[in-house]
Amino acid sequence: MTADVSVRLAWADDAPAIAALQLAVWRESYTDVLGTQLDELAPSDLTERWAATVNAPRDARQRVLVALERATLRGFAIVHPCFDDD
Repeated sequence: MTADVSVRLAWADDAPAIAALQLAVWRESYTDVLGTQLDELAPSDLTERWAATVNAPRDARQRVLVALERATLRGFAIVHPCFDDD
């Protein structure tokens, strides 16, 4: 039996799917707070930033992970050491 779900490092090609998922979650979660500001955003507005985050992370130890169900992106996470001194 093969697993239908997996987690791997994100690739730059994942940026559009990450951006689309992020915006969908924001719209579901923050519409009451941000209102129409979210309506003005498109996934393409976030795609370039995600590509940069994957290709040129702020810290060499930073990683973007994606969760896949078969070939469909279902989640993502960024992991890195704490950036502040606290």
